[in-house]
Amino acid sequence: IEALVRRDIQLAIGLAVDLGAIDGTGASGQPTGILRTANIGTVTTSGSLDWGDIVEFETDVASANADRGALGFLVTAAIRGIMKTTEKAATTAQFLMDMNGTANGYRVEVTNQLPISNMIYGNFNDLLIGEWGGLDMLADPYTLGVSGGLRLHGYQDVDVAVRHPASFSVADDATA
Repeated sequence: IEALVRRDIQLAIGLAVDLGAIDGTGASGQPTGILRTANIGTVTTSGSLDWGDIVEFETDVASANADRGALGFLVTAAIRGIMKTTEKAATTAQFLMDMNGTANGYRVEVTNQLPISNMIYGNFNDLLIGEWGGLDMLADPYTLGVSGGLRLHGYQDVDVAVRHPASFSVADDATA
């Protein structure tokens, strides 16, 4: 059971790190995530994601000489659904996201850590996540000691930095 509890704590901390890397506010000990980093590119989809928007992400990053490294899209589950069902052009049966999980030749990864109508394209090698040491676990037998319980705390020192803001482009209106 100890290994199960440890994995659950690791998962919770990992999700918190992801959220900080994507949408951290930069305040109250949070890192500044991609969405809140100054000077990142933007794509305006006007609320209806189409093929021109997908190409505009690539163009935006390439225009800043940042189209290298681990390029790809990060989207919500809802936007993935839109990409799988929206044709590039009428009656082509070719969709914004193909059956291999790519869009315009770039990987599409899904997370629910993004705000619902946001999507990110960029070089994810330029999103730095530094970890100092491993996961520290602290067992507290005293807080719940009267009932024979054990309280566990997990700690991990992590920081996030966007190395080159021009390596990312974001849309905040990518809904159908």
